[in-house]
Amino acid sequence: MAYDAAQGEEWEIACLTRQEKEPTAETETVEKIPLAIATVVKEGGAYMEAIVNFNRSYPNYHLQLKDYTDENTARQQQIQTSLLGSDAPDILEVYSMSDYENYVDKGYLEPLTPYLAESEKVGLEDFLPEIVEAYTRNGQIYAIPTTFTVKTLACSPSLLGD
Repeated sequence: MAYDAAQGEEWEIACLTRQEKEPTAETETVEKIPLAIATVVKEGGAYMEAIVNFNRSYPNYHLQLKDYTDENTARQQQIQTSLLGSDAPDILEVYSMSDYENYVDKGYLEPLTPYLAESEKVGLEDFLPEIVEAYTRNGQIYAIPTTFTVKTLACSPSLLGD
């Protein structure tokens, strides 16, 4: 509210304070299950918004980025090394199809097919058949791509000739 001296208004100061609620049976502390995600980009790239939304939507879990080096090649090596030990991430961004095939062959990835079959929110029919086919190994799907690229080549008809 603005002060107008011509109207003879007076200032009023309001002070807001926070009061702690009395604990009730409804406000019990929920122990969050930590989930770690390994991404190719250190800051999580396109996943940051999804991570925040996940954490808001699922109060029993806390998804966080695993900390690896900034340098891309070393980061990939650290992620692959972590898959051998007890500090493997729960969720893994797969960088390439060759990495995907390697991870499946070595048993690093858990099949998602049973989870998709039981899910009421998403199923294999929600994905392009070519994507499902590309990510199916030994009758199971182990990854779901978050994006894919269709590459094209274009040029002037005059360059092609007859």
